Amino acid sequence: MAIRDDQNRLAPDTDNPVASRWLTLPNALSILRLILAPFVVWLILTGSVEALAAALILMVAAELTDFFDGFLARALRQESEIGRLIDPVCDVIYHVSVFLAFVKQGWMPPWMLFVIYARDLGVPYLRTLARQRGHDVGVRYSGKIKTTVHGLAQITVVLVALGTVSPTLVGAVDTTYAVLLVAVIASLVSLADYAGAAFRPSAG
Repeated sequence: MAIRDDQNRLAPDTDNPVASRWLTLPNALSILRLILAPFVVWLILTGSVEALAAALILMVAAELTDFFDGFLARALRQESEIGRLIDPVCDVIYHVSVFLAFVKQGWMPPWMLFVIYARDLGVPYLRTLARQRGHDVGVRYSGKIKTTVHGLAQITVVLVALGTVSPTLVGAVDTTYAVLLVAVIASLVSLADYAGAAFRPSAG
């Protein structure tokens, strides 16, 4: 019996055959989001109404992949460590790429991109620091909220550029600046949340 137990521990997980495969459907959706990034950037930089409309369609598709990759991973029991790595990396590269295009078009101040990128660069270091302090910091809800806010803000900016959404809010506030400022605030709140979790006192 002991030998059989040892063999079972060494044997691959046959109940979950995707455990040893990285190219699952959820991971493919995450990678698709990454593939869409250069096309979205190119269309935004082209700047025509037709190009922006096409960019908007791809942007909505990209945000849908972000919803469905996690949903399908849970529904199909295909959650994995590689998936937990691929998803946020694709999110960061995609959103930062689109924000870079906004800066190039003059829609976004460079300092906003700096803050957003600093958060995305700093969180992995905070999680590493937490492990060195003896505890693990998993994905926080603030990070998920940040990602959702970034996606909605980017779509809104393109809608403003297309003339579908008013360029000003109540009180003559610039719509583009306002939604991007919310995106920056979401990044700062998320960074503070991860920092608080990383520096909490270690048990024992």
